[in-house]
Amino acid sequence: MREENKARLDDMMALHEKRLAEMRRRHELARELHDVFIEEFERLVDGAIRPTMNEVGGALRKHGHEYQISITQGYTDSRGHIRRTQITMLVYPAGIPRSLFSSTSTPYVAFAADWLDKRVVVLQYTLTPLGASRSALGNGKSGRRAAHTLKQLTRSAVEREIVDVLTEVFGREQMLG
Repeated sequence: MREENKARLDDMMALHEKRLAEMRRRHELARELHDVFIEEFERLVDGAIRPTMNEVGGALRKHGHEYQISITQGYTDSRGHIRRTQITMLVYPAGIPRSLFSSTSTPYVAFAADWLDKRVVVLQYTLTPLGASRSALGNGKSGRRAAHTLKQLTRSAVEREIVDVLTEVFGREQMLG
C-alpha cells in the first residue's frame, strides 16, 4: 500500500474509532441515568404508590368493588417501540359481570416511568364495559392525565390522582345509570 494512502486510512480509522468510543460513552451514560431513574421509580412504587393503591383498593372493596394491581417492567417490543415500566391499578365496579371486562373496557389508573423526561406519567382509562357503548356521548377519558417529578409524588399526591380517576369512573357511571 502506498504510504500516503496508508496514512489517510490510518487517520480515518483513528477518527472512526474515536467516534465509536464517544458513542459508547454516551450510551453507557444514558444507560446509567436510565437505571438510576428506574431504581428511584421502583422505590417510589414500593414506598408510596403500591401501598396507596392497596389502601384505596381496600376502601373500594368495602363498597363491593374489586381491584387488581399489576407491574410491567420496561422493554422494547418486536417493532422497536419502547414500553415503560409502570404500575397499574385496574378497577372492577360492582354490578358489572366480570366476563364483560377486557383490556379495552377496564378502568385503570397507572403510574409510568418516563426516564427520558425524568417524570412519572399518570395514565387513565375511565370507561367501563357498560359505559363504553356510550362513549360517543363524550363520557370517559383515556390517556395521559398528568406528569410529576419523583419528588412531587408523595403518598398524598398519589392518593389524589387515584381518587380523581375513580371519581371519573364512578361519578360518570352514576350519571349514566
